[in-house]
Amino acid sequence: MAISESDPTKSDGQIIAIAGAGIGGLTLALALAQKGLRPILVERTPTFSEVGAGIQLSPNASRILIDLGLAGALADKIVEPDLLSVRQGRSGNLLSSAALRPGLRQRYGAPFWVVHRADLQSVLVEAVKAAPEITLLTGRRVTDFAVHGKGVTVMTTPSNGRQERYDDIRARGLVAADGIQSAIRQKLVPGTRMRPSGQIALRTVVETHALGSSPVIRDIGLWLGAKRHLVHYPIRGGRALNIVAIAPRRRDDNPDDGPISRRDGALRFADWCPAVQDLLAAVSEFTLWPLGDIDPLQEWSKGPVALLGDAAHATLPFLAQGGAMAIEDAACLAGHLASSVDVEAAFAAYAQARIARAHRIQRHSRRNGRIYHMGGYTAAVRDAGLILMGGNSLVKRYDWIYRHRAVQG
Repeated sequence: MAISESDPTKSDGQIIAIAGAGIGGLTLALALAQKGLRPILVERTPTFSEVGAGIQLSPNASRILIDLGLAGALADKIVEPDLLSVRQGRSGNLLSSAALRPGLRQRYGAPFWVVHRADLQSVLVEAVKAAPEITLLTGRRVTDFAVHGKGVTVMTTPSNGRQERYDDIRARGLVAADGIQSAIRQKLVPGTRMRPSGQIALRTVVETHALGSSPVIRDIGLWLGAKRHLVHYPIRGGRALNIVAIAPRRRDDNPDDGPISRRDGALRFADWCPAVQDLLAAVSEFTLWPLGDIDPLQEWSKGPVALLGDAAHATLPFLAQGGAMAIEDAACLAGHLASSVDVEAAFAAYAQARIARAHRIQRHSRRNGRIYHMGGYTAAVRDAGLILMGGNSLVKRYDWIYRHRAVQG
């Protein structure tokens, strides 16, 4: 069927197609609309369901969301934690602590937020739906694309397996924000695959009323141990606590089988201190999430097609920068697209601006994982170093992450 004059998929030189309405794709759509472009966002799921766990939005990401006008909508969903505490998992000994509020806001010009991923997504989705410049197409899967002299034609099919055919999308460019298993990346850079870490995340959310008067509910807590660590922080305006426990993946750990019991998860930390046992006692079940990343890519764009977020630089979570990096990508890419009539040049400039930083984040995330999971003598040396370093130095180590302002053209 031909594209009619009133069809929003008729290319007018301002249209950018985005595959994937996760955090990166939604943020990119809003950033493009703010700059006068007309994004078409294609999402394979028919509805946005409440899935996922918490996400940390350090100042390098929160300032972008504030600039997009989302602070008000997020106000009752985010928490700005008071303190970061690092403890030894088995003994419970405090190794280091750093005040986060209001110091980080003053130091970096933006706050450090924590939020449930579903809450952030819901705010982004509502903002996308309210923006007349944005077309949101759900229940569709990008199956192919064709590059030509006027840009790119994007083909989609129903994600429910039906055989009906949709009109093609004609756009200046296509951005793949379709995650670590990106099908578009496979066409752009064949052979790239998720690199399993051998670890699994046990994720859960606990209502704070189930924790009694526990002092942990306002803090980011990090507990370290041999081959394992655990992190928790408040979400949903402080009404819930996000808990993520990282442990070696077992042969029978199959995320497709659904959640595991509290007992099964807690047994992996049975030799840890009473404070951790009390925390895990409030859990009902854990969901499993296998951890992996991709090896650093040297090519993020080819002609009028570019990669964004996990599709470009999937990263292990040990710097808590996966979501923040996708948000940075979106701000940077929107700026380059808005300031150039040549989409291929804009994509190439975006890649040049982002690749080195993304690779550094990937390297340091892998390194942090090794440090977190030290055992024996090396763990004792690490712990002594954390005690000597002090909280202020702990935060300053991440200046290069938190001070960053994504290039916006």
